[in-house]
Amino acid sequence: MPSLKPRALSPGDLIGIAAPAGPVDEKRLARGVRELEALGFSVRVAPGVLERERFTAGTVEVRREQLEGLLADPEVAAIMCARGGAGAGRLLSKLDTSLLRTYLKPVVGYSDITWLHLAMGRLGLVSVHGPMVARELADGEGAYERASLLHALTGRGEPFASRPGDAHPLRRGEG
Repeated sequence: MPSLKPRALSPGDLIGIAAPAGPVDEKRLARGVRELEALGFSVRVAPGVLERERFTAGTVEVRREQLEGLLADPEVAAIMCARGGAGAGRLLSKLDTSLLRTYLKPVVGYSDITWLHLAMGRLGLVSVHGPMVARELADGEGAYERASLLHALTGRGEPFASRPGDAHPLRRGEG
């Protein structure tokens, strides 16, 4: 099955922020939102992102409603996750995954967000394993590859590429 790619974003496009996994720190979220705005995007934080239910950012229902709401909203061009942690796997059985295909949008995150990437991959959809709003973006430009993120979202500029000598093995051996 060929992969389906979402459209490239343009300056001013609206990025929705969801918290499908762990709880989010309000100050870090605010810094990450400012960083996205400095990159030229508009930002909307989904209702309930700052909720907390034990080790997750709210109940499964709250987190499902965030994702489904951002997916179905025609103004939202992409979805970035606030942070990883735990809980995204439990969300998948409740999520209407047909929305992922119907409203094809870039979904950005890593860690526990990999559950979403896997679900999207099974549907033949491209997603972005990238920085999160209340983590790397909150720490500013030095904490993530700005050019790489912009290329992944907009298709402009050069994608990230390592050079010889950039990677070093943790332990010698063969694989």
